Amino acid sequence: MIFGIRIRTLARICFAVGIIIVVMGSLNPQPAILPLRLSDKLVHILAYAILGIVGSIGYPNRSMTAVLIGGLTVLGGAIEIAQIYIPGRDGTLLDVLANALGSVLGVAGGRQFKERP
Repeated sequence: MIFGIRIRTLARICFAVGIIIVVMGSLNPQPAILPLRLSDKLVHILAYAILGIVGSIGYPNRSMTAVLIGGLTVLGGAIEIAQIYIPGRDGTLLDVLANALGSVLGVAGGRQFKERP
């Protein structure tokens, strides 16, 4: 995957903003109300898949694959642990697994993007 510095920089900014949004939304005592009726696990998979795609574009080196997947999985696990202590929220192992699956799918999918010549 060969992207120009501008695209990588934009993707890195979007990745950081996306992480902030996921963390803030996940640690908010009031769970987000989504306009669509989606499964909770599907929302986890989609959120982490998007982070994985954007992260893999921002950090295109193949050596970053494990770092992105591992980092997003650890982030998801830490959030689920923190939710145990937040009234109105509950952290579950299934959510951690959904986060990890989304991370793997997103990073793998993001690795498929290539800049057009």
